[in-house]
Amino acid sequence: MKTLLTLMLFLAGACPCVYAQGAQTAESRSIFLRFAPAPGDYLRIKWSETDTDTLPPTAAPGASEDPLEKLKAALAPQKQTITEKEVGFDWNVQDRDTEGNSVIIVAYTFVRVRVTQGREVTTSLTEFGRQEVVNPGTAFVIDTELEISDSNPALGVLNKRPASQQPPGVSKMIANLEFARAILNKTLIAQPFTIVVSPQGTVLSVRGMDRIMDHYQDEMKVRKPEFAEQAQLNALIEAFFGEDTTPLTGSADEEDEGDEEEE
Repeated sequence: MKTLLTLMLFLAGACPCVYAQGAQTAESRSIFLRFAPAPGDYLRIKWSETDTDTLPPTAAPGASEDPLEKLKAALAPQKQTITEKEVGFDWNVQDRDTEGNSVIIVAYTFVRVRVTQGREVTTSLTEFGRQEVVNPGTAFVIDTELEISDSNPALGVLNKRPASQQPPGVSKMIANLEFARAILNKTLIAQPFTIVVSPQGTVLSVRGMDRIMDHYQDEMKVRKPEFAEQAQLNALIEAFFGEDTTPLTGSADEEDEGDEEEE
């Protein structure tokens, strides 16, 4: 059975919809939404998501512990890793069949990822239910529209210093980040693929993404044959563009061009 992904972001107003008012009663009124962009429509869409991973405390006090020790444990700083993704898409609506399904050619226009590591937060004693940041951590940005030294000014400054004045590994880290940005631009940005969306706003199929990912893998084999570095960059790509990571390619089944959809 195919897994369908609801495009709530687009039904909220990013894309044209047809509204059909249902039967009215004295108590309630039903409103039905239909995803119905017109053939020939062009849409520029921006999608964003933030994931926060919080490390649990290394040791939690037992039920018999002193109340003061429990309070100290509850107020101890917690480390977090925050991943902020922002992706741009171009949509070109090609057709709408007799069942109302829309065929749309899609292409990534930009990708921007900000990863903050080492952030520490603690429970606020002045605002109930809130957290206070005690250490903002360190952030790194990959932006397909900017060189790594421009999207990470601090790294750019360090990279200009003589090697003897740089922290160990900075130059290699910048080179790897710049390579990741370059390969995204070459294999993903502006590369078209096709989605088919139902009138209910679910992605029925994705066609052409396998070709894009095959291109990425081929480039990796040529330009980064070292297994360790290739594995790291594969993990990076999978984290941002693998299953369940975007509203377009996360849950729909990949189909070859010309294949009919299975029931």
